[in-house]
Amino acid sequence: MSEMNRTELIALAAIAMFGATFAAETVKLEFLPESQVNYEAKTKIATGAEAGGNDFRVYSTVAMQGDKPQWVETAWTISTKKFPLAADAIGYAFEVEIKSPEDWRPAGGGGKWSSRIVFYGADGKELEVRPLIPALKKGAFASIRFTGRVPAGAKEIAFTLGKDDPNVLPTHEIFVRNAKYTSYRAGETIPEEMLPDVRPPMVRSLFKAPTDDRRLVVKYEITDASAIDWGALVVSNVLAKSVVPFTRKGNVITLRPGAPWPEGPQRLTVSVRDAEGNAYVSQKAFMIGRAPDTPRFTLRDDGMTLIDGKPFFPIGIFGVKPCEVNLWDLDRAVGDLKKAGFNFIHSYSHRYDPALFAAARRHGVYCWTFGSAAVRADDWFVNAGRNDPSILSWYNGDDTSDNTTPAQLLDRDEACRLLDGTRITSQADGVGGGAVKSRYQDFVPYTDVFMPEVYWTYGPTRANDWRSVAQLICDVDRCRTDIERFGKGRPHGVWPIVQAFHGRMWKRFPDEDELVASSWASIIHGANGITWFHYCGELSPEYKRRYSGFFQTQRDWTAMTNLATRIASLSPVLVERTPPQPKTPEVLSGDKLDPLGRPAVSVLVKKHAGSVYVFAVNACDKPARARVFADVPNGEGDVVWEKRKVRASDGAIEDDFNGYGVHVYRFPGK
Repeated sequence: MSEMNRTELIALAAIAMFGATFAAETVKLEFLPESQVNYEAKTKIATGAEAGGNDFRVYSTVAMQGDKPQWVETAWTISTKKFPLAADAIGYAFEVEIKSPEDWRPAGGGGKWSSRIVFYGADGKELEVRPLIPALKKGAFASIRFTGRVPAGAKEIAFTLGKDDPNVLPTHEIFVRNAKYTSYRAGETIPEEMLPDVRPPMVRSLFKAPTDDRRLVVKYEITDASAIDWGALVVSNVLAKSVVPFTRKGNVITLRPGAPWPEGPQRLTVSVRDAEGNAYVSQKAFMIGRAPDTPRFTLRDDGMTLIDGKPFFPIGIFGVKPCEVNLWDLDRAVGDLKKAGFNFIHSYSHRYDPALFAAARRHGVYCWTFGSAAVRADDWFVNAGRNDPSILSWYNGDDTSDNTTPAQLLDRDEACRLLDGTRITSQADGVGGGAVKSRYQDFVPYTDVFMPEVYWTYGPTRANDWRSVAQLICDVDRCRTDIERFGKGRPHGVWPIVQAFHGRMWKRFPDEDELVASSWASIIHGANGITWFHYCGELSPEYKRRYSGFFQTQRDWTAMTNLATRIASLSPVLVERTPPQPKTPEVLSGDKLDPLGRPAVSVLVKKHAGSVYVFAVNACDKPARARVFADVPNGEGDVVWEKRKVRASDGAIEDDFNGYGVHVYRFPGK
């Protein structure tokens, strides 16, 4: 489809969406020089008159290394001023032209460096933030258009363009021009969002592997928001360097290879394109042969991890490697972590570290490690990785929405399943739980586990981060909501990554009560495991490292290991199925709502070995007294770790909570 035809269709769709009669007002947008933000000054934003009439230009400030451009981490945003909305405005269209030397992939939305529309209420405060997800091909200027409904109560609007891209080179320049906003004042009912089809078709496997059946029938379902260009579809056998014929029935193709599949890993590509010109080469892999003889890691229907059918609560840490605190001895590091209650580790800086896996096997802990090599049927993945009993999860996405498309994550997930089939797949990203669309939403179906990154110490003092525990609760709750809405019935686990570091934009290490409250709050709100970022310090100027670890001081190490030990001691309780929960606690004194407007005190009730356990957390940084409803028998119960007892009356416990206070109660069962 030509660009002109596409533009005309989008315009027609907009007219249909807003009704045949409407009053529209279009405003050219100017991005303010003082609104420029860039990450570590690694980009520069030139505004005003530019060659070709561009409104601004973004380029790298990083120098070349000889004749080779060097890879850098960079991000930038630029914003308009706030301007008033018409009193009767009900719809909007935002249009902009962007020219880039690299594709902009529709990988996700939300976050500090994202493009977005911000609506403001009568009080001047943010009313709603809507992420924009531009998608364009490199080369010539591409026109982008977003439309939607103006939220009730909105009085002002502002726009931000931005990009978080760790692959910007010194030779790159991004040009932006002709940004404009159209306000629609009358019309019919408008959907929340209407995006043009900017995503390529999805290719889903409809068969099971590993298998010994060399005559395996390989089928793929191909779906898209618009029509698929079937004439452009090509299936190739990468290893045999041949085209594979296929037949099609509806949206399903069946491969006709002409001969039995050879034993061993198979690697295919499926080149697809839709009628809008969105193209993708899907990477597919599967195994003709037996599954590895390793433990079988699966998820229970409630998201709890199972190892050969037995429940397991992951307690994990990122960044495990030789460093000063373990005397540069990886085996010692893993042994110390095991003693502290950790049972799950990740090197983070090394994809495939045989020494780490060997230490994990010796000490009886498990690992998660990158699984993206599965789509290439990589020798390490096929021969060593999938046969290593210490690997519990293939880690297929890190900051997923910033660098991966849903189609790519689907390919990785399927390759891990069809080459291995014995592990859980996982991904990690920020959530943006309060946004209209979270960063997780588009990626929910394509891994077993999501690891929400919840870091909050952006201010130099604690007073700047008053929403810390509340934000974690918001994000974990949003994960569960997204799973229910978009999980397609597949069991999903949530293993939050709680902050245990400082460095870069995070100005301080969390205080112990913040660390404890945020960790237990994640479990209370439905986490099936927990991890922290991270173990090994990276603040050395000599090596240009960027983070501290939780051993930065003896106090931090003690706080972290005490916490892990306590969670480990109660893991038999935590893996029990969650019974029906009591009503929300009643706050008798103190803040009734947390900083994001949710109940200040929340609880989780579990039953184990004839006892009832009640976990409770105060999400506010102020003391409170609360009545915790738990349906426990009247009489005394223990407050675990506190060397005191509490009395229950009418099934409820009344107790005091410090700011960010946590209590765990144990009562005999009824």
